[in-house]
Amino acid sequence: MRILYTILIALLIAGCSRMEEQTEAIRPVFYFKVGESFHTTQRAFPGVTQPADEARLSFKTGGTVTRLYVDMGDTVKQGECLAQLDSTDYYINYVKAVSALDNAEAQLANALSEFQRMEKLYIKNNISLRDYEQVKTRLESARAMEKSSRLQVQLAQNQLNYTSLKAPFSGVISSVFIRENEMIGAGKPAIVLSSLNNFEVKTIIPENLIGQLKPGMHVDVTLNTSKNTSFSGKVIEIGTTSQNATAFPVIIGLQDADARLFSGMTTTVTFQFNSIKGVEAEPLIIPEDAVCHDHKGNYVFVAQPAQDEEDVFIVKRKEIVTAGLKPEGYLIGEGLSEGDVVVTAGLRFMYEGRKVRLLNNFNSALEE
Repeated sequence: MRILYTILIALLIAGCSRMEEQTEAIRPVFYFKVGESFHTTQRAFPGVTQPADEARLSFKTGGTVTRLYVDMGDTVKQGECLAQLDSTDYYINYVKAVSALDNAEAQLANALSEFQRMEKLYIKNNISLRDYEQVKTRLESARAMEKSSRLQVQLAQNQLNYTSLKAPFSGVISSVFIRENEMIGAGKPAIVLSSLNNFEVKTIIPENLIGQLKPGMHVDVTLNTSKNTSFSGKVIEIGTTSQNATAFPVIIGLQDADARLFSGMTTTVTFQFNSIKGVEAEPLIIPEDAVCHDHKGNYVFVAQPAQDEEDVFIVKRKEIVTAGLKPEGYLIGEGLSEGDVVVTAGLRFMYEGRKVRLLNNFNSALEE
């Protein structure tokens, strides 16, 4: 009987041990997120300001400049007249075209009236088919003449309008190449109009960095004449053809340009490059305490979110290859990616599949 009691007690103790193993508490752990300790790498390049919109305006027709309404530096509005050519000859041509149109319309009216009268006679068999076709031909000819005359009026009107040079958008006059009483040919630059307080910066980026730029990337622009004057910008254009053997043009749009900017100012454009493969920046680093060693090599415990429990992570063992040791920790050659969560304390209690919770104070302490 005593032997039976002893066996029962042993079975109860074993059962309790299994219960304790099955209900093992979720262990809180310190952790390190790979990549959080990185420092951005700043690279600065020279740049030059230029208007975001600039137009070299010219007359579409030639003539003598009779009036010049603007000077360099003047601010103008869209549609405002900037200069005027002598329009006398063009006005005469316009009047002639209008007169020709009036005559063509009168002839068309007569031809239409005659056709309607002859058509009624033809229906009653009072005229021959030949006579009917003749009046029909005259009507079609009158219609063609009226259409041609109307186009001539439009052409003469355009030529007359072309004697006025108007601003296509609001801006500031950057340059004036004409004077009153001078002759100017069609298409010859007369005035340069630039956008007002809407500037961009052109810079050159070397080939080893151009591949890391993306439209919308933030940059800082500082005026060389005033180190305290800086503007926020973003990449808006990236050249795909090098201007020389090793560099590509990049256009930076300025988001807060103001009256302090003028076209042609020299600037310093500063880019913030993260630790990206192919860019001169720091490699992945993790704390020395996070790395374990055994006969297989170096490994770490990575915490991955559990699918069925909130704020609970599952520990996975991950083999790594180190690429050296720095005061900040191990350089990682292979095995980890930016964003991986690595357990950094209590590693002797870790094993594959263990559930843990993350403590948030370790990363903050490390950064301090």
